[in-house]
Amino acid sequence: MQKGIIKSLNRKSGTNPEGKSIPFVEVMLEDDARLISVWGTELKDKMIGDELELEITEKDGKFKGKLAGASKPLGSPMRGKSPEELKQMARTMSMSYSKDLCVALIAKEVLSMQNLDKELIRLANILHAWVTKEGA
Repeated sequence: MQKGIIKSLNRKSGTNPEGKSIPFVEVMLEDDARLISVWGTELKDKMIGDELELEITEKDGKFKGKLAGASKPLGSPMRGKSPEELKQMARTMSMSYSKDLCVALIAKEVLSMQNLDKELIRLANILHAWVTKEGA
């Protein structure tokens, strides 16, 4: 795995063995001189300056990248979650459960609406820290 900041990004399209047009991106990371081809649409929202983690393979002097977390070949609709997607899922889950806890505390009159925003953030931070710690 190689992690880095995107310093150049060129969107293109190529043809698969069946003759179907498939998008790909040629990308270069900071502190790396290799031009890496990433096939599929996984990088469609990426821009220069974004952080990227790739599994890079070399064949015949050409470099191919696979997005970290991808379990199937790029372009496949089924793939694993990227590290960024997993982080977002943890944040979303933490906020959702914190909201549920706050609703229950308000119903039991333990929490007032005046303190809701502070308590919601406090609980979300506690849950997020627990969910994202190693070995949880």
